Amino acid sequence: MADAGFEGGASAGPTRIYVGNVPWRCSPEELESFLREKGNLSSVSGVSIPVDNETGRPRGFAFLTVDPSEVDALLNMTGAELGGRPLTLRVANPRQPSGDRRYGDREGRPSRPRRDFDGPRRDYSSPRREYDNYSSRRGGDDM
Repeated sequence: MADAGFEGGASAGPTRIYVGNVPWRCSPEELESFLREKGNLSSVSGVSIPVDNETGRPRGFAFLTVDPSEVDALLNMTGAELGGRPLTLRVANPRQPSGDRRYGDREGRPSRPRRDFDGPRRDYSSPRREYDNYSSRRGGDDM
């Protein structure tokens, strides 16, 4: 099989393509028909345009799948204008496992341990002990 224009060569299955600078008013059907007509491609499918979770607006890029034999023809369409915007096309990077994002930042680095703001950790096992600690710091038991 011939090299599909990216590291790793062509794969047996369809290739996922990233399309950047997509107009916000463009629908997946419009993008798919544009790429099929402009590049004489027959295997463009699975076009998805991600939307912002908060606003519901398209994020300005898309993903699609294409047969490995048509990857070069599709990548040569970089710079073609759709809605007055030049498109950027490249082979999509494989998705990284998300893991557990509750701990650490987006790059997977561990977050700093949480610290109490008012000094060392207190023992809350006994309310009386906590009261005694408080009253001794105030200067005695005057209640």
